[in-house]
Amino acid sequence: MIPKSLKTDILDTLADRMSKISAYPERQHYENVAKALVEKHPCLREPGSEKGWYSWFHSLKFKLGNYRQKLSAAGCPEVVVNKRKAGGSKGKCVKKSKKGEVNYCPDPPEGQSSENMEEKRKIMEGEMLKRDPDHQLLEDLMVTTFSQRRKEIIGDQPHITELISRWPALFYEKQIRAEFRRIITTDLLESFLDGLDGLIPRLLGGIQSSNQVWKEAVTQRHFGLPCER
Repeated sequence: MIPKSLKTDILDTLADRMSKISAYPERQHYENVAKALVEKHPCLREPGSEKGWYSWFHSLKFKLGNYRQKLSAAGCPEVVVNKRKAGGSKGKCVKKSKKGEVNYCPDPPEGQSSENMEEKRKIMEGEMLKRDPDHQLLEDLMVTTFSQRRKEIIGDQPHITELISRWPALFYEKQIRAEFRRIITTDLLESFLDGLDGLIPRLLGGIQSSNQVWKEAVTQRHFGLPCER
């Protein structure tokens, strides 16, 4: 039997480590952590349980839910923007918590403040006015100001014209792909092409059907012949 204090310490440590990766893990992430825990430390395996880690899975979900409340009280940007607003319009919210993976909003880089990032944003804005901007400088500034940009987009929900005005570099093809990768660590173009590859059999089938219908229509119109089926 694991002492309650030890189990609490283990769950607190796991919740802290997981929240640094994402405050909103998916079910698979909880399962992977619980499974790895009992594989690394067999003494923590649940007696009489087929998997040996199911109780850890549920305890970890509950613990991380409580941990998010603490993060919200501490002003963690990602949790705050994903939490329903207490005031404002009835039922209005920024985004539901379960959408947290889309609303990724990291803390500012260490040693950086909103004022520092606003200065960098202005430098980037001025660089974009040049005929031949320094793309490496833009890349570095876009990385540095990522936290501030996500906070504005998710929290303030600006109109597209305002977003273009404040973050013009974001609308370069290269930066669109880079921003997509920064948010969900996936390459946008590769993801699109992979999805397109999966549709090819259906697209080819549709094209073949269309060609057959066209041939039948031409046959009937010009030759008055019955169509072969």
